[in-house]
Amino acid sequence: MSERYFMKFFKSVMGKTFIHYLNYVRLSEAEKLLLSSELTITEAALQSGFNDPSYFVLERQLTRYGIDNDMVRRFRTSRQMKNSP
Repeated sequence: MSERYFMKFFKSVMGKTFIHYLNYVRLSEAEKLLLSSELTITEAALQSGFNDPSYFVLERQLTRYGIDNDMVRRFRTSRQMKNSP
């Protein structure tokens, strides 16, 4: 199975991309660690599979407030258009 086919198949079955699903699983694990241990946010993020703690914080906030990547891209594009001469 090719990577491209897998990605399409996964999205058709799960209703979300593999990356979104993987981040959801990682976020869930990190939140469990934060609630059940004395780990710092950085330690919980790293133990959950996030390589960059700041990315973990961003993903957590985006997920919590229901913001997806398309909304972020549209916001950034509109800001860039407003700021360009």
